[in-house]
Amino acid sequence: MMFPVFSTIIPVFRMEAAWGIASSGNRWLSLLAVILPQIAGNLCFATIVLMGFIQSVPIELEESAYVGGCHVFQAYFHIIMPAAKSSFATVAIFSFLWSYNDLFTQNFFLRVPREKTITLLLNRHQGQTFYDLLNAERVRRAKELLENPALRISEIAEQVGYADTAHFSRVFKKLEGVSAGEWRNAHCGRQG
Repeated sequence: MMFPVFSTIIPVFRMEAAWGIASSGNRWLSLLAVILPQIAGNLCFATIVLMGFIQSVPIELEESAYVGGCHVFQAYFHIIMPAAKSSFATVAIFSFLWSYNDLFTQNFFLRVPREKTITLLLNRHQGQTFYDLLNAERVRRAKELLENPALRISEIAEQVGYADTAHFSRVFKKLEGVSAGEWRNAHCGRQG
């Protein structure tokens, strides 16, 4: 909590590599390599919050438990712990959110695509807009229609939602790397 993760990531990576869990090629060991620094970082926060809350519990509650016949562990588990539910919930929520949103550590330790977490996969698509996804769907539908040799490219552009054939051609070439006519020739053997 006192040091930023950026200043400690290299020593942590070296230590975990020496243990054989970082960059091991094993999915579970790689995930453990991400989990251990998260635990270490969040444990400091959890200790401070829980200690502050437990110290704020009135001493009279503990004394009344002792008068009622409870020993130390009973007083702790039956009086203090139930009163600290809200602080445990706070620690759980913050720790989860901080770990879930920690892209830097996940990017650093999880380098193989099959090991990546959902956060990294969502971050990869963050730059895509609705129109990027819409254009990709339109081009996918256009490729299905291009297999029909009876349809002209201008008709296909209109059917998939483009009013301008030139715009359709630019989008198709940007996404597929070839024009619609070239794609049709390569896949169907006919000029469009």
